[in-house]
Amino acid sequence: HGADILCVQEVKVDRSRLSADPKALCAQMDNWDTFWGCNSTSKRGFNGVATFVRKGLSCGGDAAPLGDKALDDEGRCLLTDHGKFVVLNVYVHAGGSDGDGSRL
Repeated sequence: HGADILCVQEVKVDRSRLSADPKALCAQMDNWDTFWGCNSTSKRGFNGVATFVRKGLSCGGDAAPLGDKALDDEGRCLLTDHGKFVVLNVYVHAGGSDGDGSRL
C-alpha cells in the first residue's frame, strides 16, 4: 500500500508495444517512474522485467547492467539507481530445456 519501489518479472512485452501505447501498459503513470527490461532476441515478448519507482526516488536505470549482450538482450535483469543503493530486478527461469542450470 505504501510501496516506493515495485519489481515485476515476466512482463512479456516488447519495446514496440511499450512505445505504441505506454499508458495502456502502465509504462507512463502519474507520480511513478517506470523502467523496463525487454527481450530483444528472436523470442520478443518473452521474459521481461519492470521496476516502478515513486517519482523523485530514482537517479536512473539500466536495462543492460550485466555487460554481456547475449544476456542483457534477454530482458531478465534491470538495475535502478537510487543514490545510496541500487536495486537489481532479476527474472530467473525455472529450468525447462536448460535442466542442468548452466545458464543461471
